[in-house]
Amino acid sequence: MNMTPKMEEEVLAVLRQPMDDVVGWVCHALETIFNGVMEVEAQRLTRRRSGKGPALDHRSGFYTRTYPSPFGPLELKEPRLRRSPFASALLACFEARQKKLKELVTAMHHEGLGTRPISRIMEDHLEEGMSHTTVSRICREAHGELEAWRTRPLTGPYPILALDALYLPCRSVLEPANKTGLAVGKRAVLIALGIKGDGHREVLGAMMAPREDAALWGAFIADLKERGLIGTRLVLGDGHPGLMAAVADQLPGCRFQSCAVHLQRRVLQSTQLRFRKGLAKKLRAIFTRGSGKSAQGAARRAMEWLADRGQDKAGEALARGLAASLTYLAFSKGLWRRIRTNNLAERINREVRRRTDAVGAFPDARSALMLVCARLRLVDRKWAREDAPYMDVTEFLAA
Repeated sequence: MNMTPKMEEEVLAVLRQPMDDVVGWVCHALETIFNGVMEVEAQRLTRRRSGKGPALDHRSGFYTRTYPSPFGPLELKEPRLRRSPFASALLACFEARQKKLKELVTAMHHEGLGTRPISRIMEDHLEEGMSHTTVSRICREAHGELEAWRTRPLTGPYPILALDALYLPCRSVLEPANKTGLAVGKRAVLIALGIKGDGHREVLGAMMAPREDAALWGAFIADLKERGLIGTRLVLGDGHPGLMAAVADQLPGCRFQSCAVHLQRRVLQSTQLRFRKGLAKKLRAIFTRGSGKSAQGAARRAMEWLADRGQDKAGEALARGLAASLTYLAFSKGLWRRIRTNNLAERINREVRRRTDAVGAFPDARSALMLVCARLRLVDRKWAREDAPYMDVTEFLAA
């Protein structure tokens, strides 16, 4: 590359300066040389040096960008072209390092660190200042990758499907016209997990919804089907009426197992405090029986016990949810521990909440969904590396 007379003058002027501050002198010299090299590259693209033929492009000023270096930050003037983006081979090394820093910031954010702690880490350990607003911008740029993962095609079949909802506080504009500002309200994140034919687990997707009802659960399941959900024979859930109605509508012929733990909690919450200890033993006896007949007998005795003590509301709750919570008895006994409850989804919810609780109220629903998806993708990658299957579905598929 031939240096222009202007470049030569600038470089010589820098070299003649006193070296009182060696680091500052080196940074100034590097800035002058790098800016001159990019100027020559821009002139070649616009054919301004030779003057031969029509110009391929035209100059449109420059961007001032800061790049880290071993001697300190460099303020470089990156030329700006009107028709095409300017790509300098000189900046390739800086851009590669910037890309790795962005990946590091995104990984720390997905691991549960907030924007301000990440900013402090970048400043303390990498000796580079990065504001929390820059960290937020980098994390937002990663949302496109998370969205692609969230809507990816599914490679079924998935004989067992686990569905659950997680509620998060989100800020939103107040609806009534006589009110202004932002209000914090709970939004539901619908989560789907699947167990494949080889017994391994996979996170299938997530969707933000204003609440849980049959229509929204139905839309979520329909989206899963469009992406490739097939072969589902059993759905695990918490027994929400809207969820059960959506499963019956979208997955006809599929059995539904309502979580036994959720049913026990609902019944206990409907019982007076002085009766809960005795009732808890009777409820546990229902789900430790070895057959449907004995479980029904234990449930009948529990309902009679509640009726004798005037706990009609609790008895109705038990009668209403009993059938769906005993679906697991129709399958092999070796599967009962895995399918009797919705612990598969509940464990994931706890994992997600460890990160979301540190945030508090999210600025909007999308940011909440993206953070949940980031945590879910980490879990999905961990599951993909597991050698042993979560459960043996051979007997389940043969049933």
